[in-house]
Amino acid sequence: MKLKKKVLITQFIHPDGMKILEDAIEHVVLAPDPKPETLLSMMDESIDGIIVRHNRLTSEMIQKCPNLQVIARHGIGTELIDLEAATKQGVIVTNTPHAATVSVAEHTMMYILMLGRKIMTADKEQKKGNFAIKVTYKPDDIEGKTVGIIGLGHIGSIVAKYCNIFDMNVIAYDPRLSPEDGAKYGAKMMPDMDSVLKKADFVTLHTPQTEETIHMMSTEQFEKMKPSAYFINCSRGPIVDEKALIEALENQTIAGAALDVFETEPTDKDGKLLDAYQKLFSMENLIISPHSSALTVSGSRKMAVQSAEQMVKVLKGEKADWIVNTAVLEKL
Repeated sequence: MKLKKKVLITQFIHPDGMKILEDAIEHVVLAPDPKPETLLSMMDESIDGIIVRHNRLTSEMIQKCPNLQVIARHGIGTELIDLEAATKQGVIVTNTPHAATVSVAEHTMMYILMLGRKIMTADKEQKKGNFAIKVTYKPDDIEGKTVGIIGLGHIGSIVAKYCNIFDMNVIAYDPRLSPEDGAKYGAKMMPDMDSVLKKADFVTLHTPQTEETIHMMSTEQFEKMKPSAYFINCSRGPIVDEKALIEALENQTIAGAALDVFETEPTDKDGKLLDAYQKLFSMENLIISPHSSALTVSGSRKMAVQSAEQMVKVLKGEKADWIVNTAVLEKL
């Protein structure tokens, strides 16, 4: 017997996730597009659950659904959801903290290897007919290099494991963790972020976006890094001051960077690159990807399945595995 409930999905999810929803719930509706005006027009008292991917879920949207019970985030970060409004209305917000951890960690390792081996330089020059670049471009091994991980959580801890396999020296900063916690992942915990920045050959961010972490990496932080060091961000774009990053790359304060996330997403409009990214994306010591580190075939499937499972659990009256706004439980 299907639940007499209605779930709105803001963007397409993997078919395995859709099947879980359609097998358990009577009405499953996929929005034709994720534009705010489209979503608002579909939100009313009939909506019991919403699965959210990359779009914002505002207070106005939540209030338009007075019978809303659960918002299931297809992914980890919940900065696009108005958690305060959801909690106030008694709406449970879930996420999928383990679904894409391997995907993002592998992407991070790919960046470490690409930067260390200067693959972009080799690729570009050989395609231009410069086979002799092999004599001058000076790639290096990552074995014995120091990687500094900012945020040793679900993803950062896997990155630490991978780096240990490559015989790198792993140091980390995470204010929540003790030296003993770090040791479990083969990481030496540092007393502060500056200590990581000064010692690391590769600095990689794996922290959530909060009011405290916005522009956590700015001019002062880049200046603490070695001129030979590389910076990687596969967490959230606003954690990095992109103007400061441009200066650091342009002035060779650091050797290079690799980004999967950006302060403004998408970085284009109507197929044209935004002015804010013209200069940054023209830099030869930068590698980019379109916030796709989690979107492997396996990662996408896991996020869809786990977000659907959380949705069904809550609508059945069961407790979700991963509740973001735990304060809401006091209202239920």
